[in-house]
Amino acid sequence: MGPWDLVLVVVVSLQATVVAYVATPRMKSLFLTLPFPFTVVVLAIGLPLDAANILSMLLLLGYMHGVRVLHDVVGVPILLAIGLSLAGYCVGGWAAAGVVPSGPVAFWGAAVFILALGILLFLRNAPRAERAHRTQLPVWQKLPAVLAVVLLLVVIKQELRGFATLFPLVSVIGAYEARHCLWSLSLTVPALMITLVPVMGVVYLTQDQLGLEGGLAVGWLVLLMLLVPLLRWQWRRWPAPVAALLITLFPAAAPADPSYAIGIHGDVKYGPEFTNFDYADPTAPKGGEVRLAVVGTFDSLNPFILKGVAAAGTAMIYSRLCQKAQDEPLSEYGHLAHAIDLAPDRSSIRFSQWAVRDFEAR
Repeated sequence: MGPWDLVLVVVVSLQATVVAYVATPRMKSLFLTLPFPFTVVVLAIGLPLDAANILSMLLLLGYMHGVRVLHDVVGVPILLAIGLSLAGYCVGGWAAAGVVPSGPVAFWGAAVFILALGILLFLRNAPRAERAHRTQLPVWQKLPAVLAVVLLLVVIKQELRGFATLFPLVSVIGAYEARHCLWSLSLTVPALMITLVPVMGVVYLTQDQLGLEGGLAVGWLVLLMLLVPLLRWQWRRWPAPVAALLITLFPAAAPADPSYAIGIHGDVKYGPEFTNFDYADPTAPKGGEVRLAVVGTFDSLNPFILKGVAAAGTAMIYSRLCQKAQDEPLSEYGHLAHAIDLAPDRSSIRFSQWAVRDFEAR
């Protein structure tokens, strides 16, 4: 293990820890977008950049959506979903490493293709309201997993060659920590495509004169100039005049961010990270039997028969799309629905369920 491999262990551990302990999907997505491991892996391998480095973004895209589809759609446990997707990355990188051509034509052709794909995905895919989550595990319990993933890359990096530079190091831990917001995690890849292609282009043009270290330093300046406006756009936080212009040019950016709750009058009381209402006791016993009564008669001679009328409170045993809060007026919080997208004119509403099935009500 060389010195850069040791640096890689430290960098991945720190970045994975930050991803684990920030709660909101937006912040997890932000920290996963920063390509610190890419920089260290490029220096650790020591090979000039070529088309394989750029095309590795396709494998990263496949890894991210592989984890999401396997876990959210198919229902595979998150650890198994990560393992299967990581194996797919390794096999794909190993198979492609020996056939991807080198040279300027292949590099710039791959750059144009990946950049176009990244822009397309960036414009078509909008953020969703997803459950916030902060890890409860101490760092020392995560460190063995981080070390195992880094050691795996150290062993196979020469086989993967350029495809090792975007090996999902942080994303292996990040996918587990972001298992409640895997859609937000997948949004990091289009942003990486748009920002890293120019960075790799700068490194490719300067690596002969400045070396990999100098080229990467210049590339990071380009990255920071691109990353901030892209993330502000992706998360709909442009100033109002700029947002109006962008929505006119790109209608896909028009819908507002979905929310986790609806407040009819003003802001809701509870934030996105709340786990229970203030009046509820999360430690109270669960299960048991409840008996409910209905007032009336079942006399068949009575013209007003109430037989079949549910007892008051029966509906409480069922899970609903949204749940009312009893300590604030006219607020609804997503229960089965993890995202609530209300049209600006309130003519329609879209609920997104945890099973990734959307439907609209008008």
